[in-house]
Amino acid sequence: MKKLLCVCAAMLGIAAAAEKPRAMFGVVAEESAARVSGVLVRAVNPESPAYQAGMREGDVLLSFNGQLVLTRNHLRSLLDAAEPGQQVPISFLQKGEQRDVSVRLA
Repeated sequence: MKKLLCVCAAMLGIAAAAEKPRAMFGVVAEESAARVSGVLVRAVNPESPAYQAGMREGDVLLSFNGQLVLTRNHLRSLLDAAEPGQQVPISFLQKGEQRDVSVRLA
């Protein structure tokens, strides 16, 4: 059975005083047996920074903010360390070709 991870946060538009806002990227990722590093993108929110950067279902996210993405849990920790509005470089494979772009997190 494949496990899916939604790497997104619900957005109400407010934050509690002591709460750090979470960055939103907008992909559902899973481990991929056919890769050395990166996570397989199973779904992309069409209103997300990931979609605006050109990511689509079936892509493999290789790096996020200058760090190789090792697992979906690693991606979650990289997102937790990021800030909403932060501009980050990402690399991903799409149809066998590597794409390197910059994306502003929501």
